[in-house]
Amino acid sequence: MIFEIIDTPEQPTSRQMPKILRKKGRLNKVQPVAAIGCEGGISVPVVASSNYGQFSVTRYTDRQHTDLTLYSLLDLFMAERRPSTSYVVMLEAAIKLFVEVTGVWYIHLIEREHFLQVKTEILDVRKNAANTYNIWVRHFRALLNAAKPWGFDLKPIMDGIKTIVIYDNAPKAITDSSIKTVMEWLDSPGNLAVFPAWFWKVLIRTLYYTGMRRRQVVGLTWGDIHLKSGIIHLQAAHSKTKRGWDIPLPDQLIAGFSELQRKTEEALRRSIYLDDQVFNVTLFNNRYRTDGNIAKTMTVDHVSGGFKRIGKLAGVEISPHRFRHAFATKLANGDGGIEGIKEVQRLLGHTNLSTTMGYIQVNMGKMRNMMGGLGNDI
Repeated sequence: MIFEIIDTPEQPTSRQMPKILRKKGRLNKVQPVAAIGCEGGISVPVVASSNYGQFSVTRYTDRQHTDLTLYSLLDLFMAERRPSTSYVVMLEAAIKLFVEVTGVWYIHLIEREHFLQVKTEILDVRKNAANTYNIWVRHFRALLNAAKPWGFDLKPIMDGIKTIVIYDNAPKAITDSSIKTVMEWLDSPGNLAVFPAWFWKVLIRTLYYTGMRRRQVVGLTWGDIHLKSGIIHLQAAHSKTKRGWDIPLPDQLIAGFSELQRKTEEALRRSIYLDDQVFNVTLFNNRYRTDGNIAKTMTVDHVSGGFKRIGKLAGVEISPHRFRHAFATKLANGDGGIEGIKEVQRLLGHTNLSTTMGYIQVNMGKMRNMMGGLGNDI
């Protein structure tokens, strides 16, 4: 069954539509009503309302009758599956890139060659890494798969569209010397590009001592920090596995959190609320604000942008995820054996131990000593 949007305002062009939809707002209600007969099959009118206006969407068995767009499909995807905000942002970015490159935003006009156009744009024109293309493929495929219940089976078009195999032999964990270089640079004059330096130092220490992901760091609220019991709660809403769990609050972070709380209250001119964001650089740097007075929420993009500037100016290859690898490697190379590795798995929130093993960088010294135990018998 296929959608047809009827009783709509005048449709904008394919280049205008994404911008207009973003400005006007997303669907906020999708309600099916009674089925009726129509020539060529059964149609089911669906009344949908948004800030863009009220309109009717009809499902058809005839593929010729359709005005379903990628953005309309995203609205239905959101209404049905209620994905996290961060996932919706990734889907919107995938749609935006596809539309910008191909000029196509109607579902029924998508062809296999459009995937090749996007691939060429990402890898050859923009010179992005293969992983950027892989991320786009996974998100765009997930969105198009959601069209099947509404009458579109796009699997034949996507069949064989695969991600690129990435051979990465470079160490992923950040080294102690690199961390020292970054912290010394933050303490030195001339680092206004990542102002305030004290904020980024607290954030870096949090990543190093907890192994959190970016989304978990920006998702932390003050209600998640339990100083008395020494626990940090990681919310399911900001977890890749959609599970929440608790981790110990390292003693090394208590002073930093106390300083961050005090300065946050000074910026807000009130006591913190339990649902206030713990890490919110927009409170301390006007460049992130929507205007001169109103601060907004810190995002994962703010975190990534800050680390890119730090790495470039300090001359160090640094990223939030490298701290997660360093966290896993240091703990796993301790004396805990396999049980220690399982604890690392729990701290990182991995459902499979094999995922945790992929984060751990081998210890050459340990392996050399183990191999030395073979003796000189032959």
